[in-house]
Amino acid sequence: MSSDPDSPRSQALRYISDSRFHRCFSVPAADDHDALSFTYADVGHVPVTQGQSTPTILFMPGMFGSRYLAIPMHAIAAKLGVRVLVVDR
Repeated sequence: MSSDPDSPRSQALRYISDSRFHRCFSVPAADDHDALSFTYADVGHVPVTQGQSTPTILFMPGMFGSRYLAIPMHAIAAKLGVRVLVVDR
């Protein structure tokens, strides 16, 4: 295995390890349910300022889909200036 940081393998691992592909949102437990966790990817355009509005798409893939579908979407969404949230569960 190559330890070259510029090898295609190393570049690919860095890209898919980006924290934007691995986000988690948790809802605390309540009387009617236990704690809930949702994993998702937040890809595409990143607003430059806090108040800037960005068109956002919520994508909920079907059965056997996951947030990893966002990996190839990222470049397209960034180019088009949209943000895509891809829910895992």
